[in-house]
Amino acid sequence: MSIELTDEIKYTVERSKRKSVGIVVERTGAVRVLAPKNVSLSEIQRIVMQKQSWIRSKLHHVSFTNQKKNRYKDTLPYMGSEIEKIKVSDNKALERWYREQAKVLINERVAFWGHKMGRFPSQISVKAQKSRWGSCTSNGHLLLNWRLILAPIEVIDYVIIHELAHLYQMNHSKAFWSIVDQFDPHFKEKRRWLKQNSWILDFLTEQCGAYET
Repeated sequence: MSIELTDEIKYTVERSKRKSVGIVVERTGAVRVLAPKNVSLSEIQRIVMQKQSWIRSKLHHVSFTNQKKNRYKDTLPYMGSEIEKIKVSDNKALERWYREQAKVLINERVAFWGHKMGRFPSQISVKAQKSRWGSCTSNGHLLLNWRLILAPIEVIDYVIIHELAHLYQMNHSKAFWSIVDQFDPHFKEKRRWLKQNSWILDFLTEQCGAYET
C-alpha cells in the first residue's frame, strides 16, 4: 500500500506481527512503514507526520550520499583522491587489494608515530569495522579499519595518533585530547573529514560485499 505523505514524500505500509510501528528509509530513497496489523492507517499517518523531520533528514542524507557515489562511476576512492577503476574478477578481489594496501600503509604509519609518541601497541590488526575507523583495547591492541586507505594520509595519521594516545589515557578526558593535540594540532579538521565522509563505508560495502572481520 502506497500513501502520499506530502507533495515530496511517499511511503509504503507493510503489515506484520511486530508490536510497534517502525520507519525505514532505504538507500534508494524509498520510505517504508512497518506496522502491526491492528494499527489504523490514521494512527500510522499521525506517527509518520510526527517523524516527518527525521524522515526528511534521512532522505537528504540519502540524496547527498547517492550524489557522492555517482562520482565513482569510472574511478575508486583511494587515499583522499581517485584512481582508475581496477579490473578484477570479482568484488572480493577488489576488497583484498584494498586490504593489502591498507595493511602495508597502516603498519608503516603506526611505526612512524609510535617512535614519535613513545608508545607502541602490543598488536596491530587491520580489519573491517562497521562503525569505527579505529579502536584500542585495554591491553594495547590497536584495531584499525582497512577502509582508512580511502582517506588522505593526514586523516589516517590522525586516527593512528588518536589510538596511540589511548596508550597514555584509556579514555577521552581532557588529558587525552591534550595528547592528541600535541601531535596533531589540527585534529578537529580530520575528525570533520571522517564524519562528512562516513558514507564511503556504505559505498565500499556495496562495491566489495558485506562487512567481514
